[in-house]
Amino acid sequence: MKHTKGPWYPSFQATICIGVQNSPDGFTQMICNSILPDTDEAYEQEREEIEANMKLIAAAPDLLGALEECVIALQKIANSDSNVPIFLEKSRQAIKKATL
Repeated sequence: MKHTKGPWYPSFQATICIGVQNSPDGFTQMICNSILPDTDEAYEQEREEIEANMKLIAAAPDLLGALEECVIALQKIANSDSNVPIFLEKSRQAIKKATL
């Protein structure tokens, strides 16, 4: 399965939902969204965390691409550093989790 091609952008739409879309102009596919709490008190407490989550989700395609590039670079130096195989395995597992 393939994910929607990045880049993705956080989208703050009014006060009812926060989402991630794949265009900065807001006229393309919504990747995901989160409905904000109903009460003002809960809204203020949760909005910052919800916004941070949306920014992290929006960065996912870039993070995956960077990690894939790191795996390629680490493979080139794997024999010279005993920790590299550990980093490679962790990276491969994260890529697998994101792409399967």
